[in-house]
Amino acid sequence: MGHHTVIMIFGILSFMGCYAATISNRKLIKEIGFHKKYYPKRYIMPGRRFRKLFGLRKSEIPKWLYLEFYMSFVYIALFVAFILLYLLLDNKLLVAETFFWIYGILLGVDTFHILVCWLLYK
Repeated sequence: MGHHTVIMIFGILSFMGCYAATISNRKLIKEIGFHKKYYPKRYIMPGRRFRKLFGLRKSEIPKWLYLEFYMSFVYIALFVAFILLYLLLDNKLLVAETFFWIYGILLGVDTFHILVCWLLYK
């Protein structure tokens, strides 16, 4: 497998993770709705730029979902770090394996966090 193939695969995974985080969080906002029990302590009104970037309506959302939107930036940052280290270091197999493991662990922890918070707010 060539170097460009590894970079392309990790790039696709990173951008899919970014897209999936954004779409799933938008669906969770619609599904969860608004609970008076947790308002206003656990809710936040996103700024205009944030709402425009993620295509949100002007309404308050749970803080944990607000932080989940930032996970999409983490996936992009992970891809940028991967490219830099992959191109600069000689041991490309170690860099690729490490970043694929980091991606898998990050995806697992993020999924677990969403499931736990979703069950609490549901």
